[in-house]
Amino acid sequence: MNLDEPSYSDEEKELVKRYEQSCADNTPCYFDVDEYTILFDFYLEKEDWGNTRKILDAALSYHSYSPEIMDCEARFFAAKEDFASAENCIEEALRLEPDNTDALLTKGKIYLHTNRIREAETLFEILIKKADKEDIEDILIEVGIGYRTINELKDAQKYLLEAVRLNNNNEESLYELGFVYELGGDRDLALSYYNKSLDINPYAHSTWSAIGNIYYNSEEYEKAIEAYDYACTIDPQDTYALLQKGNSYFGNCQYEEAIATFEEFNDLVGETAQGYIYLGDCYMNLGKNEEAEQKYLRAIELDPEDTTAMSDLCVTYLEMGKYEEALKWYEEAVRREPDRSEYYVFAAEAYINLDKTDEATQCYLTAIEKDPNQTVAYTALGNLMFDLKKYDIALHYLQKAYEIDPEADDINLFIAVTHYRMGNKQDAKRFLQKAMEKDPHSSSVFSDVCPEVLDDKDFSDLL
Repeated sequence: MNLDEPSYSDEEKELVKRYEQSCADNTPCYFDVDEYTILFDFYLEKEDWGNTRKILDAALSYHSYSPEIMDCEARFFAAKEDFASAENCIEEALRLEPDNTDALLTKGKIYLHTNRIREAETLFEILIKKADKEDIEDILIEVGIGYRTINELKDAQKYLLEAVRLNNNNEESLYELGFVYELGGDRDLALSYYNKSLDINPYAHSTWSAIGNIYYNSEEYEKAIEAYDYACTIDPQDTYALLQKGNSYFGNCQYEEAIATFEEFNDLVGETAQGYIYLGDCYMNLGKNEEAEQKYLRAIELDPEDTTAMSDLCVTYLEMGKYEEALKWYEEAVRREPDRSEYYVFAAEAYINLDKTDEATQCYLTAIEKDPNQTVAYTALGNLMFDLKKYDIALHYLQKAYEIDPEADDINLFIAVTHYRMGNKQDAKRFLQKAMEKDPHSSSVFSDVCPEVLDDKDFSDLL
C-alpha cells in the first residue's frame, strides 16, 4: 500500500517519513513499540523484506521482551514461509502474555498454514467467544483473512459475513469479502462488496484497482480502463494499476493510448525490459514494425536473457520479411528455452519463406513433440503437406488439429479442401458446410483453391 493512500493517518505518514529520513541520514532514531509495529506493518505489506527485517532488528534491540514485537517477528517468518521459526517466536510471546489477542491470532494462522485446521478453528472460536464487543469485529476480519490466505474461501466468507453483519460500514471487511468472492469466481458479488467499500471510502485506490482487475479479466476493457484510471489518479505511484491500464488499452485495440500509458510506466519505474516489450507489442499491432523492432532490441539490451522479447522480435522479422534475422532470434530463444513449442512454429514459417521445406517440416514436428496439443503446428504442417500435394499426410495432420480443437480457425475449410483433392466429395461437402456456418465466405476461398468445383454439380447447392 502506498503511503499516500487515505487509510494512513497523518501521524502514520509522518512516522514513515521520519524513519526513512533517519535511514537517509544514517542517524539512530528511537521509536516506541506501537510505532515500530506501524512501521513493520507498512513495509511487510509492501513485501520490502530488507526494511522489514531492519525494523525488526532495531525493535528487538530496544524492546526485546515485548510480545507485540515478538508477534511481528513471527509474522515476518510466516510471510517468508518459515513456519517453524514463526511458531517459536509466537510461543515466546505467549509465554510472556498468554492472553495477547494478536499473538493468538498469529498462532491460529500458523496452524492454518501447517495444516492443523481443527486446532486453528478451536483457537479462533475461543478468541471470538472471549472477545469484547469492540474487538470482535477486528478478530472476525483477521480470521477471515487467515482462511482466505490458505484458499479456504467458504470459511473466509463465513467469518467476514459475520463481521459485515455486525457492522456494514466497515471498509476493510467489505473489501476483504469482495476479494474472497472474486477469488471464488463470483464477480457480481465481488463487485457489489467492492462498491459498498467505495461508498465508505471512494479514495481507496486498491479497491478501484481490484474492480479494474475484475473487468480486465472479463475483457470489459473500457470499464477496466475507467477503474484503473481512478486508481492512478488517487495514487500516481501505483505502477500496477498503471501497467494494467495500459494492458486494458491494448486489449481494447487502443494501441496509441496504450503506448502513452506504457511510456508513462517506463518514466515512473525506469527503463525495464517488460516496459519495452509492451511498447513493441503495441507498435507491431499498429503495423509499425521498425518501431517494434527497436523496442524489442532495447528490451534485450536491458535483459539479454528475456526470451519473450526474442520471440516477439522473431515474429516482427517474419512480418518484415527478414527471415534470416528471424531465425537468428529463434535460435537465441530456443537456446534458453528449448521446450517452448511456439518457437519452432516461428522458425518453420521462416524456413517456408526461404523455400526450405525439409527444415520447416522438422520444426513443426519438433513443436508437436514439445507440445502434443500444438494445434497451430498440426494445422500448418497439414497445409504444408497440401502444398506439396501429399494429401493423405496433410489430412492426417489436419484431422489431428481438429481432434484437439474443432473450433480452430479455418480447420473445417482446410479439411474440406484436402478431402476434395483426394476425391472424397461427401466428406469435402460435409466439412465445407461446417466452414460456411462459421464464415459464409469460406465457399469463395474453397473455389479459389479448387476452381474446378464451380463446374461440379455435387456442389452447386452450396456454391
